[in-house]
Amino acid sequence: MLDRDSIIASIGDLSVTPRVIRYLSLFLKSPDADITPAIEAIKTEPVLTAAMLAACNSPHHFRGEKLLCLEHAILRLGYRETYRIALLITFRQGLRISNLPDNVVADYLWSRAVTAACAMESLAAPTHASSAYTIGLLHLIGCFILARNRTPLAAFDSTHPESMLAAQEAAYGIAYPEAGALALDQWGFPPEIWMPVKFQLHPSEAAPWVEDAFMLSRAMSVANFIEQSRPDSPAYLAQSREHAYIETFVRDVEATSAELIATFHSIRPRRPSWASCYDER
Repeated sequence: MLDRDSIIASIGDLSVTPRVIRYLSLFLKSPDADITPAIEAIKTEPVLTAAMLAACNSPHHFRGEKLLCLEHAILRLGYRETYRIALLITFRQGLRISNLPDNVVADYLWSRAVTAACAMESLAAPTHASSAYTIGLLHLIGCFILARNRTPLAAFDSTHPESMLAAQEAAYGIAYPEAGALALDQWGFPPEIWMPVKFQLHPSEAAPWVEDAFMLSRAMSVANFIEQSRPDSPAYLAQSREHAYIETFVRDVEATSAELIATFHSIRPRRPSWASCYDER
């Protein structure tokens, strides 16, 4: 019988390796800290190591010499970019659900999370950007925890989060915001990360992290609008908004998230018609 207790108990079995993220997040808070433990942790993860080397040798970061050493790659990328890549890869690889027939929907949830992360990063003050990005990227992690317990991902329509929450609570006694917060807490993430995730639909209850919770709520709305504008998204709305005024902030978030999704996915998301229109200007 699938219930609240069994779902919570399953969190420890989730195939995510968050220790790299913890090392890097601590370093971002204390620039004088020793990053050696993080580098050694990354070296134990072949996918992460390959991603770092590929990123530092990409056209965006290339500096005239191909690097094959992880330490040199991290120095070229910078610690903030290293953190972003490590977080994306950990989330992307660790939450891939074996033998799940609807991993297409998992890809959709992942792309929404990336878009929300980019929105959070843009909304936050520079000193708070890394933790804001983390909150945005991990806010849907509870959906994957429930999916691993044979709850079909096709039922997770994050376009209507309140309906999704009510259905999950009625069926299992727990929904994705609480499941995600419990997982992040268990993995050692601080309350400043998991509290906004827990209260993402009720931000006023997230004291003393109300501001971040409201920021996440806004970022989710931006991600929702962008997904509804992408023709290849399950959330796509046929009625076009291409002639409507699109805020510069939204255009920038869409462009950044599309680039990130393309970097870590074999298929680049289709750009909204309004995005290509602005790109040409």
